[in-house]
This record gives sequence, C-alpha cells and structure tokens, in this order.
Amino acid sequence: GWGAFIGCTGLESIVIPDSVTSIGGQAFSGCTGLKDIVIPESVISIGGNAFSDCALQSVVFENPEGWRDSWGNEISIEDLADPASAAWILSGSNGINRID
Repeated sequence: GWGAFIGCTGLESIVIPDSVTSIGGQAFSGCTGLKDIVIPESVISIGGNAFSDCALQSVVFENPEGWRDSWGNEISIEDLADPASAAWILSGSNGINRID
C-alpha cells in the first residue's frame, strides 16, 4: 500500500513477489540504500513516487511491454528493458501502469 516501506534502511535489493499486482505510491520512498529491483510480470501498476529518494541503479521489468506514464504516454519497451534506464524512469515517476 501507500508508503508501506517508506524510509526503510539496510535494503539494497528487492525482488517483488509474483503475487503482487500493484506497488503503492511512495511504497519505498526514502529507502536511500535501495539500488536493485526486479518487477515481476504480475505487477500492472506502480504508484507515484514509489521509489523516490532511492539510489536505484538497476530495475529489471520481467515484462517491459505496454507501460504508460501517469499522463497516458507510452513508455518505450527499450527504455524499460534497459535496467539503468528503467531505474531512472522509476526514480522520478508520478506513477506508471501497464495496459494490455
């Protein structure tokens, strides 16, 4: 949910479980040590600022297709397939959703 892990410490990487379909807004905001994330195919929604103020370096989307930003603009598959680019996108995101 919203702010679920806000300000967590000691966390460098996470693999979101396959049972998760949505990551709430500011869920990991302020987790300054967080560098690496794996987003499973099951996730279809990532709330605004979910990863703001993190030290993201690598974000792996298991399904980088069909994502749009909060304004409805398509995010390129190439950008989300590149872990460094995906990290940059999520670091400043106002939320993204996958449209199938």
